Amino acid sequence: MLCYANEKGMRMLRRKFLYGLPAAMALSTAVATGLPVSAIGEEANGSEIDALVATESENLTTQSVGEESSTVAEAELVAAVEEPTVDQVTAPDAPVEGTSSEVARDEATDVAEQSTEDVTSEGTTYTVQATSSDDDDLDGNTFVLKTNTGVNKVADVASASTEDGANVQLWDANGTSAQSWTFESNDDGTYRIVSLTSGLVLDVDGGVAEDGRNVQQYTWNQTNAQKWYVSWVDEKAGIATLLSAIDTSYALDLAGADTSSGTNLQLWTANGTKAQQWIIADVVESYLSEGTYTFYSGVGNDQVLDVSGGSFDNGANVQTYESNDTSAQRWYLAESGTGYTFRNIGSGLYLSVDGSNVIQSNTATVWNVSYNTKNSSNPYVITTSNGLALDVSGASSSNGTNVQTYKSNLTVAQGWLLSAVDIIADGYYEIASSLANSLRLDVDGASMSDGGNVQVYTQNGTAAQLWSISKLDNGNYRIVSNASNKALDVTGGSSKSGANVQQYEINGTAAQEWKIKMGAHGLVFTNVGSGKVLDVSGASTSDGTNVQQYEANGTKAQGWHLKSSGTSFTTALQNFVNYLRAMAEDDSHGYDQEYRWGQRGDYDCSSLVISCAQWAGFDTGSSTYTGNMRSEFTARGWEEVYINDISQLQAGDILLNDIQHTSAMVSDYEEVAAHSNEYDDATGGQPGDQTGEEINVRNISSIYANVSSWWWNVVLRPTIYSWLA
Repeated sequence: MLCYANEKGMRMLRRKFLYGLPAAMALSTAVATGLPVSAIGEEANGSEIDALVATESENLTTQSVGEESSTVAEAELVAAVEEPTVDQVTAPDAPVEGTSSEVARDEATDVAEQSTEDVTSEGTTYTVQATSSDDDDLDGNTFVLKTNTGVNKVADVASASTEDGANVQLWDANGTSAQSWTFESNDDGTYRIVSLTSGLVLDVDGGVAEDGRNVQQYTWNQTNAQKWYVSWVDEKAGIATLLSAIDTSYALDLAGADTSSGTNLQLWTANGTKAQQWIIADVVESYLSEGTYTFYSGVGNDQVLDVSGGSFDNGANVQTYESNDTSAQRWYLAESGTGYTFRNIGSGLYLSVDGSNVIQSNTATVWNVSYNTKNSSNPYVITTSNGLALDVSGASSSNGTNVQTYKSNLTVAQGWLLSAVDIIADGYYEIASSLANSLRLDVDGASMSDGGNVQVYTQNGTAAQLWSISKLDNGNYRIVSNASNKALDVTGGSSKSGANVQQYEINGTAAQEWKIKMGAHGLVFTNVGSGKVLDVSGASTSDGTNVQQYEANGTKAQGWHLKSSGTSFTTALQNFVNYLRAMAEDDSHGYDQEYRWGQRGDYDCSSLVISCAQWAGFDTGSSTYTGNMRSEFTARGWEEVYINDISQLQAGDILLNDIQHTSAMVSDYEEVAAHSNEYDDATGGQPGDQTGEEINVRNISSIYANVSSWWWNVVLRPTIYSWLA
C-alpha cells in the first residue's frame, strides 16, 4: 500500500503522467482524471498541468491509496493517479468516439485499479510501464536488446562508433559494449536508452515520427525523440515493444523484418509483429548461452586464452597466445549451478586452477562471470568461488604469457571478451581417440582408394592421419583425408550399429556428413545419415583397431580430441608440387651443375628438389646435394618410407638415390626431375631447356615396371612436422 502524504505528492504524481506526453495521451488522461480538456494543447505544458492539479486537489487530505474516498471526485482522482509497484496507469490515446467523458472516466478508473496503461494503435493494445516505483528493474541497469525473431542478434551501434548520428543496426551478438544499453528513467514514465560504448542515447533522427524514420545514437538533449516507453508483451520473459515518446503509435522496428546482420533499425507504425518485439536481456545471460567461445584478453595484441602447445595432457598449462583459430583456443561453455564451466575444444579438459596457476584438468572449476561496464572492450570479469579473477600475469601482451588467478582489481589483465564461434574452425586436424592420446584416426596404409579402411593407429605425422574438417552450408561438417582427398563415409550409407567407416569419393550424401558436439569424453561425431556415432570397435587401443559407427553410449570409445595443424601444411605440400611442375613446364629453366642454384635459371636434380621444397615453406636444413638430403630432411620431420609397390607413391614424395639422383612426385603416378643438358652432359650447355627434356614431367609407370626395377634407395615423405610454420 502506498500513502500519499500531502497535496505536493499528489501534484507530482499527476504531473508525471501528463507532462511531456503526446497530445492524445495527455488529453485522454485529462478526461480520465476530470481535468478541463481546454487546458491541454498540442503537448501538455508542465506549468498548466501543475495549476490544474493544484485546483483539482486543493481540498484533498492525506489518504491511503485503495481506501474508499469520502467523495466520488476523490475516488476518481486517486484511482487515476494510483501508482502501484508495477507503476502502470491506463491512458488511451484519445476518448472513444461516441462516449461521454463520464463513461470514459469510469472506464479509465476501472482499468487503473488493475494497474495497467493501455496504448492502443490500430487495434493493437500495448502496456506501457512508468518508472516511478522503487522496484523498477530497468532503471540504471545495462541490458542487450535482442530481437524476438528467433535469431541470436541484437541492437548494435554500427562499427562501435562514438559519434553523434552513428547508425543503430541489427548484428550478431558478440558481447561488445556496442551492443549493451543502459536504461535510465525519466520523470515522465519514459526511458532514455544509453549506449555503453559511447554514452549517447537511442534517438529518432530529426524527431519526426513516421514510417521508415531512421534510429541512431545522439547526445542526450531531453527531447521526446530520445524517450521511449516500455510496452511489455511478456514481462516475465523480458519481451517488450519500445514505443516512441514522439508518438506512441510508432515502435522501434526491424526494417522489413529482415534478420540479416546490418539490417537497419527504424520507426514504424506499431503493429504487434515480432519485428517490433525486443527481449530486454541480462548482458551476461544473453551472451553466455551454452556454446563455444574464444576468450580475448584485455591486454591487447590479439591475445587469447590458449592451452600451451595444444596439449591433451591433464595439468597442461594455460597461457595467452595470438589468436590463430586452433582448437587449443576454443572453449565450450556450459552452465553449472550458479556459474559456468569451460572445456577446451581440443583436449576436452576443463579450465581449472592449481594453487593460483590456471591449467586444464579433468576436474572442473566453476567460474562466475560478471560484466564490468567500465571496460567497454573486454567487459567480462571471470572469478573463482573465492573471488579471485582470471588474470594475465604482469598484464603482458607477449605470446606465452602465463594465466593465473589474482585478487580482483578490474584491470585490463582481468578483462575478457567472450566471442561466440563455431565449435570447430575450418582447417586441418589430427583426430585423437580419448582412449589414448597417442592414437589417431588413420587411413589404413595411406590408401588412396575408395573403400580405404579407417582405423586408429599410433601417431606418426603422416598425411594418412591428417583430416580436413569444414562446415557445410547446412551446419553439418565434412571430414576429408588429406592423403587421398576422400571423405569419411559410412559404408553403403548403413544405419546399423557396427557398420564400417571408410573413405570414399566426396558425393554429397548424408553418409559423409557429421554433426559435432561436446560429449562426456571430448567431441562426439554423429553421422547425419544414420544418427550413429564414430566409435572405436571394442574400445581397443591396439594399432589397426577398426573404426565403426555405433549407437551413442557416452563411452571413451566415442570421444575424440583435436589437434590443429592449420591449413599451411597442405598448402605447402600443394605449393611444392606446383613449383616442381611449373619449373618443368617453363623452358627458361634447364639443367646445369655449374650454375645449379638458378644463377642462369638452371638447376640440377638435387638443387631443383631442395629449392622447390624451400619455396613451398619446408625446412630443408643444410642439404645441398643427394648425399646429405636424407639426413637433413629426416632430421626435420620428413619420413623415410620403403615401398613394395609403385602404387604406394603419392604427391610430394621425394625419390632418392643417395649417390646419384633424386626426383619428386607431383601426383601418384608422375615425377618431375632434372636430368642433363642438351649435350647429355652436366655442364657446358646453353641457359634454359634446349630440348624440352632437361627438366620434365613423366609418368613413372612407363619407367618402372615394379620396385625391383628402380634404383631409388629411399622415399622421403613430407609430414606435418616437416612444414615450416
